[in-house]
Amino acid sequence: MSISKLSGFASAAQFESNPKVAPEKAKTVATETSAATASPVKLSPLSEKLKALSKEYAASNAFDEKKVEELKNAIAKGTFKVNAEAVADKLIADAQQLIKTNGV
Repeated sequence: MSISKLSGFASAAQFESNPKVAPEKAKTVATETSAATASPVKLSPLSEKLKALSKEYAASNAFDEKKVEELKNAIAKGTFKVNAEAVADKLIADAQQLIKTNGV
């Protein structure tokens, strides 16, 4: 269903041009909304830590954007080749690390 096919709903332009809507009512709604956003909010220490980590991650070079774009283009063109040997080697290395970590 597209937005243009919704029936029974007025558009924003209809509300703006409608003289029946009292300006005082619009002011009341704006005031109530402003008052609601002024309420103090206390975040937990964990959320503060998450926020700090998020900022730290955003500032880091966690991935190479150029390389990601090159990979996306290669996949889109159908020219991306998977190195099965490298994938297998890394899977084995990850499995060995899990075994060491979990003591299995």
